[in-house]
Amino acid sequence: MTSQSVRSRSGLCFASVLGLVMVVTGCVSKGTRQSASSSSGSRRIVVSPLAAQVSDPKRLLAVNALRIEKPTFAGVVISTVSEEGLLSILREVAGETLSMKVIEGANAAAQGGSVLRTEIVTMEDLKGSAVGGTPARVAFRMGVYTGRDMSPVWQANYAYQQEAMAENWLKLGDRLGPEGSGAGWITAQEIFRRGVTLSLQDFNSRRDAQFQAERVGK
Repeated sequence: MTSQSVRSRSGLCFASVLGLVMVVTGCVSKGTRQSASSSSGSRRIVVSPLAAQVSDPKRLLAVNALRIEKPTFAGVVISTVSEEGLLSILREVAGETLSMKVIEGANAAAQGGSVLRTEIVTMEDLKGSAVGGTPARVAFRMGVYTGRDMSPVWQANYAYQQEAMAENWLKLGDRLGPEGSGAGWITAQEIFRRGVTLSLQDFNSRRDAQFQAERVGK
């Protein structure tokens, strides 16, 4: 067998192996995308960092105005964002998201109204640059409380740390898509804002759904 024949056969084998790898990889990623599409109605893989629950859906109807309390810290906080800064974000997002009046001022517990309470569990700022730094981390607990006893109506837990693209390439679309954060890291303040938005959207949608259910039932 000539050296040219050996090189030709080796090249053919390499091409065949490469083609097989590409087919298998394509099938795996396609299957994953299809699975995500069938479960969430989107081709992008989205893993929600939010877990929320309602004690009694009917009690949502009693929340017609909400007072935003200053957040408290109950865990690891290495951040330059102040309580006032976080409160400002809470009020701003609530005003944009909730289909009800957002009240500022004294504590609502003394008035028997409804309050939104937020407890920061983890807040660590981005370390280094937005390209090569260590990502920020944010975790918080949030709840809507109402009545004289300030019992919980709705509660949510949010935790998020942005992943490096190299750690999970299947989520590349989340980072670079129109709703993604881009190739670089985002700050703890930005993560907090997105988490608050996601949380309050959940609360608002559950409340609106309960109002709709009550109308249908009448």
